[in-house]
Formats: sequence, structure tokens, C-alpha cells
Amino acid sequence: MANIKFFDANVLNEDATYTLTSADSDLANYLYDRDRTTKLTSVGSDDVTDEVYLITFASAKTVDAIIVDNHNIKAGDIKYWNGAAYVDFSTAISYSGNTNSTDYHTFDSVSTERIQITMNTTQVVDAQKFIGQFYAFEELGTLTANPSSWSQSFPEASLNHTGADKGSIYVLFGKKYKCKMSFDNAVDADVTLIETLKNNGQSFFIWPCGSTTTFTDIGFRVQDIFFVNFTSPFNPQPRNDLLGVGTTLDVSMEEV
Repeated sequence: MANIKFFDANVLNEDATYTLTSADSDLANYLYDRDRTTKLTSVGSDDVTDEVYLITFASAKTVDAIIVDNHNIKAGDIKYWNGAAYVDFSTAISYSGNTNSTDYHTFDSVSTERIQITMNTTQVVDAQKFIGQFYAFEELGTLTANPSSWSQSFPEASLNHTGADKGSIYVLFGKKYKCKMSFDNAVDADVTLIETLKNNGQSFFIWPCGSTTTFTDIGFRVQDIFFVNFTSPFNPQPRNDLLGVGTTLDVSMEEV
């Protein structure tokens, strides 16, 4: 596993304007609703008809990372508006023969008012083009060393009744993510990063896998990214009650 990454909020939201070649703009929130199973999908497209999603922000946004999740783009690209034209990021985002359903991109930070997603072809010939989630944000930091211990859970909101025939009537309203990480020898850089996350007083994304490595463990798959609050106190302690030899720290985060 790569080291855990943290990101600021997604710059895609209801304040942006979404201009789409054929997809229904009333469903543009599917791009940022944090539900990868809802997909913004083209209508009547094929491999000779480009589908373009143009995202225009209410004001300039700063981004240095993009995750495209649950998509079927085989060939296409993603560019940003530099004030005069749509141009490549410092590391160009261009797909050709792509087979991934989730892609992660990093580049030099840019401030832009628009992002353009162009989908030329799909991984299944002539299929409708779709994206489940599109994250564009700033990385807040990456841990130097992962926690020494980790626990996670997915508490649910549900109802379970017994019917007249004594059968179970179960309704799942949804589930959320919680994690607790413990450090028994955190370095100063990681303590500072965690303190920053706490002091910001805002929700942020945690990406436990930290990379596009194909883990299959739930919570550490490439698509497992969670918008969380830092819900535990910030409680660093000198390791073994000695100064200068590391820090012990427990951190709890819960999905918004």
C-alpha cells in the first residue's frame, strides 16, 4: 500500500455550470454526489461522436490532482482553461487504449475557471460514455509513514421489522465510513499534517490506498475515497515519555 493521502473538498459542486454534449445537465450532480454508482451518461453517442463535459466554475479554482472514477473512457483527454485556450496540465491527461475504470492524475497546481473532459471512444465499442465521479481538488498532504494500526467500520442506517408472516423486512437507508488510525512513532512532518487537518476545521477527503495500486481489500481499493471530518481530539504524546524520539497519536475520522 502507498502512503495515505488527504485532499481538500472537490471543486465540482452545485455552483458550477455543466455544459454537456448529450448527457442530461439536470443529472450533472452525478459527477460529484460521492456515489460512484450514479453515472453521468451520454445519450445516442458512439465511437465516432465525441462527448464533451465542460465544467465552468463560479470563480477560479486551484487544483493539482484529479481522480476519474467508474468511467469507461478508452480514448480522450482532460484539459483546463488558461484564460485563452484549453491546454494540457503540466502532466498531460490523455487516454489511448485505456482499460482502467478509475484513474488518478497529479500535476503542477493551476488556477482555472474551466475544466474540459473530452471522451472520444469507450472501452466497449460504441457504448454510451459515462463517468461515475469526477474529483478535482488540491492535495493537503501525504503521510510519510502509515499508521502502526488501523481499524475501520461502515455503520449503517437501516430498519429491520418482523412481518406478519414472521419474515424479515429490512430497509437499508445508507452506510458511512469510520476509521481510527494509531501511530506509535509518528515523525514531526506527519504530526504537523494531522494538526493541520484538525485546525482547518473543515471536511476533507481521505484516500487510504494512496495510489492506483489494485488492492482488493474494501476500504483500500482505488475507488475507496471518503469525505470525512476529524472527530477525535488532537492528542499527540511524546513516545515513551521522552522528547525527540517520536510521537504517539490516535486519530478518528468519520464520513460526512
